[in-house]
Amino acid sequence: MTTMATTPEKSTPRVDRSKWVRFALLVMAGGTIYKLANLKDAFYVPMQEAMSLSHTEIGTLLSVNSMVATALFIVGGYLADRFSTRILIPLGLVGTGTLGLFLSTFPGFGTLLLLFALLAVCSDCLVWPALLKSIRQLGGPKEQGRLFGLLEGGRGVVDTAVAFSALGIFVLLGSGTGGFRAAIAFYAIINIAVGVLLFLLLRNQTSEQTSQHPAPKKQKAGLGEIWRAAKLPQLWWVSFTVFMVYVVYCGLTYFIPYRTYVYGLPVALVGAYGIINQYGLKILGGPIGGVLADKVFKGASRYIRLAFLCLIPVVVVLLLLPADPSSQIPAMIVTLLFSLIVF
Repeated sequence: MTTMATTPEKSTPRVDRSKWVRFALLVMAGGTIYKLANLKDAFYVPMQEAMSLSHTEIGTLLSVNSMVATALFIVGGYLADRFSTRILIPLGLVGTGTLGLFLSTFPGFGTLLLLFALLAVCSDCLVWPALLKSIRQLGGPKEQGRLFGLLEGGRGVVDTAVAFSALGIFVLLGSGTGGFRAAIAFYAIINIAVGVLLFLLLRNQTSEQTSQHPAPKKQKAGLGEIWRAAKLPQLWWVSFTVFMVYVVYCGLTYFIPYRTYVYGLPVALVGAYGIINQYGLKILGGPIGGVLADKVFKGASRYIRLAFLCLIPVVVVLLLLPADPSSQIPAMIVTLLFSLIVF
């Protein structure tokens, strides 16, 4: 007598739609929150002209924004551990949009300093730490590179679409003061709209990410925990690495005035170049880098070392190029390659 052995049917893995809905909403937040603080990415020259700012004054605004952001990052991490991301992220986005509407009135330099400081509070204290925590909780340890790579790629899509829309408004209205004012207002309204959308749509998503990857036990993030973390040597090495990445990343912005004053690119073309350079290359670089870090190099540190080494010959070529309009195309290729490696 023979018996028939039955094998269980193979079930296809079910796509966790709630996870990816939440991810898409967080990408929208990440792709819009820094638009106003980084107006110079696509509108460096119009910012100078419409607001009557010198290079030094623009640098001072960015420095104030960065110093406030740096001082409040620890506070932001503390808030992200204590309060719901559904509250923190929309609050930061709506706050940023409100500040942007005021920024579109072109206030004086003293008021601009205050506005850029408050933009850092909204973005780097309220939104960014909470957003990173949310992304990290969406996947297990083997998915972190891909999730953060997709975050950068998705931000690149949102960044590019929003920035080109603002540039289109600027050009449509004559590429002057009125167009620049409308572009700022557009950024502000987008931030407010995304903030409201997140507040409404994240209502039933706030705890779903823990169902797939539950935490063992929630601990309060007090000063003692922060002090214990600060004594870890690994933390300082990672912090130093991130610091150097940001040093390189900050250089991307200054390719824009560099292309204008050294190679003679017109304002509208430089704006389009700046959007591709700052945002468009995230679409390629982020996901590719995430997959390489996870699958090929089996770790972020080895991948970052290789990326830094690849930047060296690119910088050498850029320094050797003649500083005149005849080198426009080679300079564009080299600077875009530099940005692609960074992303």
